[in-house]
Amino acid sequence: MGGWGFHTARKIDKSAVEILCTKVVILGATGSIGNSTLSVIEHNPEKYEAFAFSQGVPNVDAMFEKCVKFRPHFVALADESAAKTFT
Repeated sequence: MGGWGFHTARKIDKSAVEILCTKVVILGATGSIGNSTLSVIEHNPEKYEAFAFSQGVPNVDAMFEKCVKFRPHFVALADESAAKTFT
């Protein structure tokens, strides 16, 4: 039987939304591409989650600010002494 298909809207609970989010790992989180990527995540929190950051060039203050704002699960820093400031 042909015709238009209709779908019933359903309420999705928060846990289901979290499962559907794309978890994003950002290599070079404080660089220009990392900043652009974080801007997309910030404007689309229902679609993307900042899951992990890495940083090769030490900029501890900028990385700390991003960690406070986006709350990634993991952070990797190339400089061991900079990494100790996060503990």
